[in-house]
Amino acid sequence: NCECRPDYYTSCSQCANAGHPSCVWIEPEFESQWDFEVIASNGATLRHSTEPVVYTKGRCWSGTGFGPTYTTLNTTVKVGSATASAQHTITTSSGWKWAQCTIPDAWMAIIVIAAMVLLIAIVFWFLYCCCCCSQKKR
Repeated sequence: NCECRPDYYTSCSQCANAGHPSCVWIEPEFESQWDFEVIASNGATLRHSTEPVVYTKGRCWSGTGFGPTYTTLNTTVKVGSATASAQHTITTSSGWKWAQCTIPDAWMAIIVIAAMVLLIAIVFWFLYCCCCCSQKKR
């Protein structure tokens, strides 16, 4: 998430633009939660989940036109025969924006893909017409 630098890009216009194609702006009201598990050498297990933290401000985050990436991060540490693991989860039900700040969620990526498909279709149609016209002239 270093490229998206959430402490530096603090608004949608700074984060979700063509200069940062690997970043998305997560809308306010998304949640963050930690789950911990420790397994002692004798097999005893301790589990703890934090209460979800609701972010009231948006945040710049790694992502693509199809959504935020790295929304679940797992870490496991072994010390002798004991194991400690942590999972951090981001829930983005509030929505996100990519490459611009108007069109929500994956719609911008869908528009870009549709435009590329249309452009390819026009090129093929043009080539087909040129081939047909050149054969008719012969």
